[in-house]
Amino acid sequence: TSYKYLTGVTLDTPSKTGYTFAGYFTTSDCSGTAITKISNTQTGNITLYAKWVDSAKPTAKVTTTSNLKTGTQTATLTCSDNIGVTSYYWGTKNNPTASEFTTGTPSTKSVSTAGTYYLFCKDAAGNVNSAGTSLDTARLQLMIGHKLCINPKNIHAYVIGEHGDSEFIPWSNANISLQN
Repeated sequence: TSYKYLTGVTLDTPSKTGYTFAGYFTTSDCSGTAITKISNTQTGNITLYAKWVDSAKPTAKVTTTSNLKTGTQTATLTCSDNIGVTSYYWGTKNNPTASEFTTGTPSTKSVSTAGTYYLFCKDAAGNVNSAGTSLDTARLQLMIGHKLCINPKNIHAYVIGEHGDSEFIPWSNANISLQN
């Protein structure tokens, strides 16, 4: 942008997918007060730095390529983000604490215990996103229960992975609990 002495300029607000614009600054570290316009008395060249804040949640994805009839399933965990994933959680809690996150990025995990598993990914800006299948698990248990005329609470079959094409059911770990 250029400006003319005695005219001044109001600076535009740019947009960038996955980021929130936090203003223009005269320092490269974007400290101080944001600049919204160039005054009509400003002379000489001025360098402005745009400050962007990551507002996009990281993506979390779980896929499996293993034989679903074996006792242990292998899940590939993927997290990605604009500025990089700093930590993740993989386990059966749908609301893990900050101390339960592991630093770094996830890779491959083995699953041998039945349950609903969740993948949470956190980026450097503190944004968190998850992939889980608790609703799919509830539907599966309800459908099996109706088909077999059994209370769904007694069905121990779980959907693992991310909701959608990459979720799977480890049938070898599924069972029904009945009492006499």
